[in-house]
Amino acid sequence: NALSANVDTRLGRIVIGGKDFGNDVMIYDIAEGKRLYKAKPPPVNWLNYRAPPWVSATCFASQSECVRFFVGTGEHRFRHYDTREAKRAVLELDM
Repeated sequence: NALSANVDTRLGRIVIGGKDFGNDVMIYDIAEGKRLYKAKPPPVNWLNYRAPPWVSATCFASQSECVRFFVGTGEHRFRHYDTREAKRAVLELDM
């Protein structure tokens, strides 16, 4: 289930996030219908528990050529992703 999406019309890309396993964050090329990036879920916590993804807001960083984007979660977390760096968020903050 997709809960949030943001489109970069200049480059024809969309970032989509959702709820439950397998629906964390993905970037697609709209014209080709091809997935360009799929994020890994955050690592397990100190209880060895991995909460299911719950992406409630997505936004590409301006002037980033769709390589950096931001995510807000239903657990009140903010994540910054850089597709050149890693499949996991490069920054995660509790709000």
